[in-house]
Amino acid sequence: MVYEMKKQYLITREQLDMVIDNYLKEKMEGAYVTTINNPYAKETKLNAFINPDDEVLFILFEWSGSWDDDDEGPKNELQINKKLVDFFMTHLSIRKHKAIDIISDWFQDTYNYDFDDVGVGDSLRGILSGWSK
Repeated sequence: MVYEMKKQYLITREQLDMVIDNYLKEKMEGAYVTTINNPYAKETKLNAFINPDDEVLFILFEWSGSWDDDDEGPKNELQINKKLVDFFMTHLSIRKHKAIDIISDWFQDTYNYDFDDVGVGDSLRGILSGWSK
């Protein structure tokens, strides 16, 4: 019986960033942004980043304020498509929080948006549809 050893390679963080940067640039080439204002909350909007394959890969919520008693003012939240995070976890064998960290860094560097929170959404298309009504 012959056993094959799985080869493992170590790469630097810079190399990992480059792989993800190249993949996301290609995936988002020709993408567009759809912005929808919330009719019930002034200055609150959703920015959906949609690639040419009609996939909603990112949503950036720009909240004018919170609904809590301790209103901290405007707040932005980035939602990343779960399939994107799962792809990097599967193909690069990185942990979920590391994939989210690297993807959100790429988003911030590429689109020059600041955000306070990052989440992963299973159906960003559904969120976009809900706001479009």
